[in-house]
Amino acid sequence: MFTDKAGYAETKRIEEIMRLLRAHYPETRTALRYENPFQLFAAAVLSAQTTDEQVNRITSALFTRASTAQQMAKMEPAELATLIKGCGLYRNKSRFLVEACRRIVRDFGGTLPDRFEACRK
Repeated sequence: MFTDKAGYAETKRIEEIMRLLRAHYPETRTALRYENPFQLFAAAVLSAQTTDEQVNRITSALFTRASTAQQMAKMEPAELATLIKGCGLYRNKSRFLVEACRRIVRDFGGTLPDRFEACRK
């Protein structure tokens, strides 16, 4: 965790915001369909400029082909682009997802870190 006062204060502020949001919106769920944290990450990336309904259609096919960071990291951006073509900005998203997956595999053994602090190397 953080060792400085500013980092500690920021962490406490974020925790308080999250507590208030959970108290005020206890039953919120995403419309995105996913089975693991990696799939949620990929669906969230695809959701920019695209409806959740469209993302769910895309990911139902995509996740049969690449449901893990390891599988997606082995793809070329052009290959992934053909699978996600139905969403906006699909070329940029395919490049980002492939590079992100390669970093997830390289830096975290293929598992998304569960704490943001772990990403700050």
